[in-house]
Amino acid sequence: MNFFFRLVCLLTVSIMATHALSQDLSGWSDKTVCRQLLNNPDNTDYLEEGASRSLDCGSGTKTSTKIDDKSSAFDGDYPFVLNRFNPSESLIVLGSGILVINNGAISVSLKNRFLDTSPTKYYDTLKGRIDKNGNISLSFSVNALNGAGSPHKVRFSGNLNNLEIKGKFDDYFQLFITLSDDTSSMSSDGLTMTASRYSGYGSHSNSYGHKKKNFQLVTNSTKARRGEKYQRFEVGDGDCFGDDTWNDCETDRERVEFTSSLATTNQQPTGNQCFAFSIMLDDSFQSASPTNTTLGQIQQAGGPKGTVHGLKSVPPIIQFDVINDYYNLNWHILSGSATNVIDSGVYLKLIPIDDMKGKWTDISLCLDFADKNVSAWVNGNKIVDIDKSPINVKFIPTAIFFKHGVYRSFISKYKASHGTDVMPTQIVYYDEVRRGSSINEVDFNINPSLEIVD
Repeated sequence: MNFFFRLVCLLTVSIMATHALSQDLSGWSDKTVCRQLLNNPDNTDYLEEGASRSLDCGSGTKTSTKIDDKSSAFDGDYPFVLNRFNPSESLIVLGSGILVINNGAISVSLKNRFLDTSPTKYYDTLKGRIDKNGNISLSFSVNALNGAGSPHKVRFSGNLNNLEIKGKFDDYFQLFITLSDDTSSMSSDGLTMTASRYSGYGSHSNSYGHKKKNFQLVTNSTKARRGEKYQRFEVGDGDCFGDDTWNDCETDRERVEFTSSLATTNQQPTGNQCFAFSIMLDDSFQSASPTNTTLGQIQQAGGPKGTVHGLKSVPPIIQFDVINDYYNLNWHILSGSATNVIDSGVYLKLIPIDDMKGKWTDISLCLDFADKNVSAWVNGNKIVDIDKSPINVKFIPTAIFFKHGVYRSFISKYKASHGTDVMPTQIVYYDEVRRGSSINEVDFNINPSLEIVD
């Protein structure tokens, strides 16, 4: 009888201990973590918890002043994209930002944060360390679900040299933090591009999708504007895509465009917002007028809405449009009401498209919401300087964001005008895509000391 009673008690204690060990370790004391780690040196949970607290379990104390001097070799800023993955769906972007490594400790920069499933303040929960071999261990309270669920602590591990840190949200979703050191890189599905650390962006994504031929991140130092990498876009007849809320194929459009990840954060319509990119047209490029071809635009979120030719429209602030034989700045002057906006474009010629074929053209734009000015530069020369507010004060959006690629609207106009059912193929190259708060932060013609965006 006593034997069986002891056996039951022993099994109960064992089960309770096992359950306790599977729980969140954040409430454990440093000494408890170290004791368990010394007794179980191969336990991944204990290793990650000890690393995230900077514990030297040989002494049972924190090592904030005793850090392997070689770990500082990885100090710097690393743009990242946060993705979730399950075999039944494609890779889904949840957010982006910049990991900061300082003396071996890892955190998230306050700049350029984007998190789609919860407030960006949850990035403040990310804590971790990197060792002298580049091995990363960190934890982060994150929600993998859109419009449901809540954040909970996820442990990530990986090696910086592999540019990917993996975690597991639950039995269904894996999470990936995909890093970039100082150059752009693509996600495995080819729809998200992690931005260079010097660009001012976290990432650029295409939510509509595209075929392999439509976009490539190319490494070729002899053709790039600066550095080694540039982007190639190609849109031909029938290249239309969509998502759950919009379909270009059904709305007389064709496009392959990437949208900056800062669409809901940090690009507020305040102060001076500056954008720049280098663009080159392929030698075969031809205008598709009277169809409008947009090669770069500043869009808005939370702004006024209306219709164009019977279709829903959210007008941008600025479009860079090919009209006939010129590349133009199309400044949208908005009036009317927030739900039935009247959009009148003011076209300002920048450069003939023949001068953009086979050679790079550097475009810069500053929208000064504070001092009410719109300015644009071509190859370092100011072409546009208008002392007016970039947008009607009646229609201040919640955010602004940059899009680039090839976007063709109302393709039926070209077909009707030219008596054809086939749209021409247009190939365009981009490089040095960046943003900042002054012209000196984005235009390397004006400020040659700017780092390369690769």
